[in-house]
Amino acid sequence: MKRFITAIVIVFLFSSTALAFKAGEWKNLPEQSKFFYVVGVLEAWTNLKAAVDFTRQQNERAMTPAEGIFVDMVVCMNGRNMTNQQVYDTVDKYVSNRPDSHGYLMSGVVWSALSEVCKK
Repeated sequence: MKRFITAIVIVFLFSSTALAFKAGEWKNLPEQSKFFYVVGVLEAWTNLKAAVDFTRQQNERAMTPAEGIFVDMVVCMNGRNMTNQQVYDTVDKYVSNRPDSHGYLMSGVVWSALSEVCKK
C-alpha cells in the first residue's frame, strides 16, 4: 500500500501542467509555438471526433453532450474548410481583442474564439 501511495504522489509531483497555458501566457510565446498549440488543440478535437464516431458506430449509442461540444466544433471547422492558418488567425485575433480572456486556459479560449465563427 505504501508503494501505491508513493507512486500516486510521484505522479502528481511530476505531472506537468506546462501545456495548460493561460491565454496571457500563450500570447507571449513565439509565433510558431502559438500556431502549433492551436493546431494541437484542433488535432485533439479531431481525434476525439473520430473516437466518438467509432464507438457510437460499434455500440449504437447516443452522443453525450460533452462529446457533442467538440464534435460539433470539428464539423463546423471542416464545413467551413478553414485552414490551420485561418483557425490560428481567428484565435490570435480573439486573444488580442479580448484582454479579459488572458486569465483563462487557452484550450477554452480556442473553443470560445472558434465558437464565434460557428455562430455566423
